[in-house]
Amino acid sequence: MHGEGSLASVGAFFDALFSVRYFFLVGGRMWNWHFNKESYYSRFEPRKLPASLIPSIATSADLGSGFAPVITGGVSYEVSDNWYANFSLSYVKLKTEANLTTTYKGTVLAKSNTTLTLDPLVAFASVGYRF
Repeated sequence: MHGEGSLASVGAFFDALFSVRYFFLVGGRMWNWHFNKESYYSRFEPRKLPASLIPSIATSADLGSGFAPVITGGVSYEVSDNWYANFSLSYVKLKTEANLTTTYKGTVLAKSNTTLTLDPLVAFASVGYRF
């Protein structure tokens, strides 16, 4: 079975709880390598999914909150005394549960539960200026 499109969207909040950053070979070098290990706490807004073909039927989704480890590696390039460029690659591993409830005119028809694993690889690039 193949499908396209979006079933629903979810608002997410990620709060950094803990971060350790190590810079390799810092001190007057043009290239500075770094490694981060972070921990995030994520929470999601409850959502009502789009209306079904039968207007009286509604489905809501509740996603659980949880902790997510983040590992980042990157490099900074000193363009001049004040200008620099940065590139990093991060891996996030978040596992949470989703509870779906389908109702018809206020009566619960079905409840289902699934585990969601979000594990994106996130690239970041920036240019900065030190004052």
